[in-house]
Amino acid sequence: MNGSEQDADIWSTGDFSWLLLTDLSDDQIELLDAIWHLAIIEHPANAVGMHWPTWRDVDQYFFDLRDHEAGEVHQQLPSYSRIGIGPHGSPYGLVWRSEGAFVGPIPRDDEQVGLTIAGLVQLARHKKRNTQPLADDLVRIIRTLAQASNRIRRESRGESQPGRERELADYAEWLVSPRSDKPFVMPVEAIAQVLQKENVGVVKVGNRWVAQLGGTGLRKYLKIETAGDYLAQVGTTLSMPTGPYPHLEEEKEVQGVEQTGKTVFIVHGHDEAVRDRVDAFVQKTVANKVIILHDEDDNGDTIIEKFEQHASDAACAIVLLTPDDVGRAKTEDELRPRARQNVVFELGYFAGLLGRRHVMALVKDHVEQPSDLSGVLYIPLDSGEWKRKLERRLKNVDGISLRD
Repeated sequence: MNGSEQDADIWSTGDFSWLLLTDLSDDQIELLDAIWHLAIIEHPANAVGMHWPTWRDVDQYFFDLRDHEAGEVHQQLPSYSRIGIGPHGSPYGLVWRSEGAFVGPIPRDDEQVGLTIAGLVQLARHKKRNTQPLADDLVRIIRTLAQASNRIRRESRGESQPGRERELADYAEWLVSPRSDKPFVMPVEAIAQVLQKENVGVVKVGNRWVAQLGGTGLRKYLKIETAGDYLAQVGTTLSMPTGPYPHLEEEKEVQGVEQTGKTVFIVHGHDEAVRDRVDAFVQKTVANKVIILHDEDDNGDTIIEKFEQHASDAACAIVLLTPDDVGRAKTEDELRPRARQNVVFELGYFAGLLGRRHVMALVKDHVEQPSDLSGVLYIPLDSGEWKRKLERRLKNVDGISLRD
């Protein structure tokens, strides 16, 4: 099979995993490393941030390092730019460009450049930089977007609802905010620039980065865990990985965290933004499967049968008390915000099934709280401490494994 036939075959399968397996020259490795080096910003408080550099800075840094031009090396990086536009709508490789290949084969001086998910993995593989966890974090954001998009379609009874905009920051917040055990700050802008070039529905609207959800294009990412999983699905929506790729399988075994049989069950009302925000944080924090009942198949069961089946597998429950209803006692005049009746029912169900210390309630605004469930941990969502408090409680639940 000649080169063009091979390219065409890869396009038809949509499997870009070979980008992780291709051996790079020393110059190519140093070019990726130069981009990463210039992107990293040291902050006074022992935190690390980033801002993708311009090609001018990369070219100058690379010339000082290797004593020749970066442009020629860039052109030889493995990508699809040599065969034109692919199913992404733009060439895809190890390096993204803010302007794309439409302005020429070599980036302009003022263009921003950065590493794609494949580029981050290749840099970790060849240069031993700690970029693999970031690649997997970005993939988890894509999976979370796919799950949110799938919920929108389910709520519209399976009909495609493209163009439903959500703030990207709601799904990427755990990568933006530093944690004591992971002082890395990747601004939404830097995250969005990568995801925009990954063609997962992330676009800039005015000064905001949003995810366009509700269509069918993200369905293939519902089960992805690693960069290898993601790149095997990058092509057409009808494709499946063609493999096998022994290197990727070994990588997945080493980097993945084994899921236990127990799950984290999230109970929610009508506030989709809160649901998706908490789901994204929990997915990032625990290795266990996270259950949102609406996302699970019915398999012919009634709603209560489906609920009981998944509840029996739960190690703990996170209940979102959001002001979706209002109500009052007969002796009162003022209506007060309340959670949905099914949410209150499931809160009590899990308190009886698992014990109150295995139930965590996240409270938005001034929602009424059940008065006879002392021992349940109530955490205000309006405070900046909800993530830390929730993670600390999850850490102490039997059957729950936290990600590294």
